[in-house]
Amino acid sequence: MTAIRIALADLAADMRRSALTVVSIIPIVAAYLVLLGVAAGLVGDQAPVASSNIILVSPDALDPSAGRLDPAVLDLVPEIGGTDVAVYGPAIFRTIKVDDRIIQLRAADPSEWEDLYRVTVLEGALPRPGADEVAITEGVEIATGWRIGSTVEIYGSRFTVSALVRASGTRFVSVWMSFDRADRLFEGAIGFQIVAIRPVPGADTAGLLERFEAAAGNQYAAFFELDLAERQTALNEVAARISVISTVVGMAALAFAGFNLTALTLAERRRDIAIVRAMGFRRAEIGAVTAIRSIVLSLIAFVIGGLAAWALISIVGPTTLRANVIQVGIPLRAWLLGAAISIATPALGAQVALSRTAKAPIRGLLESA
Repeated sequence: MTAIRIALADLAADMRRSALTVVSIIPIVAAYLVLLGVAAGLVGDQAPVASSNIILVSPDALDPSAGRLDPAVLDLVPEIGGTDVAVYGPAIFRTIKVDDRIIQLRAADPSEWEDLYRVTVLEGALPRPGADEVAITEGVEIATGWRIGSTVEIYGSRFTVSALVRASGTRFVSVWMSFDRADRLFEGAIGFQIVAIRPVPGADTAGLLERFEAAAGNQYAAFFELDLAERQTALNEVAARISVISTVVGMAALAFAGFNLTALTLAERRRDIAIVRAMGFRRAEIGAVTAIRSIVLSLIAFVIGGLAAWALISIVGPTTLRANVIQVGIPLRAWLLGAAISIATPALGAQVALSRTAKAPIRGLLESA
């Protein structure tokens, strides 16, 4: 208890130095927690693909939303697929920007949404024919905060959210609109970007895909929708690596800050250490006081930095990355690990810095101060 009282009294007596130490650590703590929060969001669970549809897209577009299919492609579907095709239909596929979030806009005949695209209504009702209404997925609700009844602006026109729907895989973060209304929105200038084909149950889907690929020519490119799930998996693997790197960087930065600032502070107080040694304080007693002092400052900085990180994350909210919703949240392990680092590294820094000054002659310390 005596060491604690002395450490606190020392902090109060040198308030300016103490405040500068805390201020120096706060941004590092905040950055550490935000990094781990982003890392946790990157590897969050995403909705799996639940469909094995065959998708036709423009052959010369790296991004399906940037292409356009010839209307004649629709006539080829029953000709090539025959009785192996259960349902098929065109879809408009674009990307829209809401604030700083990129969201998919998909438009198809609402009567096909469930059978062809596995879109399930959770709340509300599907957009009425010709009405300025849209449906949003759970991913969009999380990312934007939109609800049923919300009014949203899409390409300069205002729409009312009429339904909350569930869609898997690459459709998880998407706004859904009727095909006719989207065609009017774009004044018929963009056509459609996708033709979705659902094979009949039990059909040879691999053989069906090969038939579409053989007849493609330069008109379209055909692939399984499940291929998008593989791209999603690849993204998650990259996210996992980013998560590990972010965690290591954040921990290293926080540990270095606590250690280095503590050691630097003690190095600047060589005269003070020489005086207390001359007064008869033993090395263990000096070490206890300096360690407690450093830990208290580090924990104060950790609390303030944590509040700053929490406020920043709350303001920014969820964001989107392609078909993923990144919900940045600081996991419990980040708080516990950060608190442990904030205790251990300042204590270690204090002992390392003290090990030299505790052995040096008192006269030498006073002369070099």
